[in-house]
Amino acid sequence: MHSPSLLEQRGGKEGGEYMKKKDKFRSLSFEILNVMKKTISVLIIAFITSILINSQENPWQGASVDFKHGKLKISENKRFLIHEDGTPFFYLGDT
Repeated sequence: MHSPSLLEQRGGKEGGEYMKKKDKFRSLSFEILNVMKKTISVLIIAFITSILINSQENPWQGASVDFKHGKLKISENKRFLIHEDGTPFFYLGDT
């Protein structure tokens, strides 16, 4: 034995109206979801764009090299770089 579905219980004209309302609700739900997806996409793009535009608000304005210790030269043991006054040269490489 199988239990009758809601459509079979309502029968005929009422069942058809129920299906129309159900389809109308389903299509409205999909429209709302599509609008939400578009809105979220636009907000994400706007957020990323604002980050990229403002990522370097205060660029460096000073000299790129500090020469107060003199020019660079190779140390006595030929392993390091030092300044003319003997202070070690700190070299930082970043990728």
